Amino acid sequence: MDRPAGKYVAAAATETEKTLSFVLDSGETKYVRSSPSMGLMVGRVVLELKTPEKAKEDLASLSYTGDQVKTAAK
Repeated sequence: MDRPAGKYVAAAATETEKTLSFVLDSGETKYVRSSPSMGLMVGRVVLELKTPEKAKEDLASLSYTGDQVKTAAK
């Protein structure tokens, strides 16, 4: 998703909420990977920043199937 420079938080919630804060500079590309892990009752989501090289390697095997997340205007 294209976003202006600024501070961002990626979040995911199951039985617990996980967040990942990062700063996006002008013209910069960041990659956030989400992956499941086992929780007490249900799965949890792990969020982590990936290097562009590793992200592009991982993206080669993925396909996009949904709409972009809509964010509220501030």
